[in-house]
Amino acid sequence: MTTRQKKVLLAVTKSNGGGAQRYVTDLAMGLPQEEFSVVVAAGSNGPLFGELKKYGIRTHRIKRLGRDICTVDDWRAFRHFQKIIAAEEPDI
Repeated sequence: MTTRQKKVLLAVTKSNGGGAQRYVTDLAMGLPQEEFSVVVAAGSNGPLFGELKKYGIRTHRIKRLGRDICTVDDWRAFRHFQKIIAAEEPDI
């Protein structure tokens, strides 16, 4: 009996180096590839994307996603994130 991979979508606000980004990278690279297909979504355009792509982990950049509150940017980021979820159809 074979089981299909579970698709995991991880998200973090910024793609620069830092605690949360390190956690997301470690989790994305540490999940067993035979059980999980990992996709990462993040804001800004930092080194996180290059590091993940180096290991074959797919990424999505959410242009307007940031830590500071901005109603217009937050709404745009939310809508973009909804599109990523609809396209990727993650299990987790």
